[in-house]
Amino acid sequence: MRYNVAMKYNLKLFVSTLLSVFLIFFIWRMSYHHGCSTLLLPITVLFVIAHSFIELKMQERFCFRDCYFIEKSFLANLLSSRSFVIVFYIILSILMSISVMYAVVDFTMLFWMYLVFQILFATFLFRWFSQILSRTVKKNFLSLFCREWAINVSSILLLLVYVYISLQGYAPEYLRETLAETQLVASNTISSNCGVINYTLKVKMEIDSVFWWSFSSFAEHIDNTFLKSIAWLGFIFMNALAILGVNRFILQIIYYLDKLFSKEVT
Repeated sequence: MRYNVAMKYNLKLFVSTLLSVFLIFFIWRMSYHHGCSTLLLPITVLFVIAHSFIELKMQERFCFRDCYFIEKSFLANLLSSRSFVIVFYIILSILMSISVMYAVVDFTMLFWMYLVFQILFATFLFRWFSQILSRTVKKNFLSLFCREWAINVSSILLLLVYVYISLQGYAPEYLRETLAETQLVASNTISSNCGVINYTLKVKMEIDSVFWWSFSSFAEHIDNTFLKSIAWLGFIFMNALAILGVNRFILQIIYYLDKLFSKEVT
């Protein structure tokens, strides 16, 4: 009986997370090129990611200060400052959210399908950590602790999958003989009627086009596999914020829904 209740709860959490994440990402994918009303979706993603960081760091800032720094030193005061923590992680969240929303526009069908498994895996990790740590971590911090552990573990899997898809993918069609032509064609492949969205996406597209043109030109003259691998790692590092952002967004939605459903149970 208890097992059936747990299974129903886990299934409910997974399905609700899947619908929430896909609804936000899919609507953005289909409507980003329209008016500025679609900015509501990136703002939602930004709020979710920023809240996940700030909630955690507000709990950690005093522990970090007391463990590593001399009392009342400059770094101790700076890193435990509420304002510094909020401003720093809002900036990080903005960069991460921009990367996420750009990546969603470029998601392949294969990645959309994999995202279902990633959400399932993240839900399993969150619930599994909740069970095994329930007698170790204080109840007030259990969900927060489980969320961060699940983020760390599931990020590794998502990053590996992203690397595989990138390595197996094809070079984009906008590549031309010169860098200027490549950037121009790349910029023209994406557009939006909203000025803010249009500018942001085009800048990110042009940055990616610089990499692709440089890499393709580099590959024609050098057959060294090691050097090519370094170039790919550079590209992956550039896009790591998107992968980490997608994963954090998923786990934060799971975290929110778990809190909501737990209240309904009690």
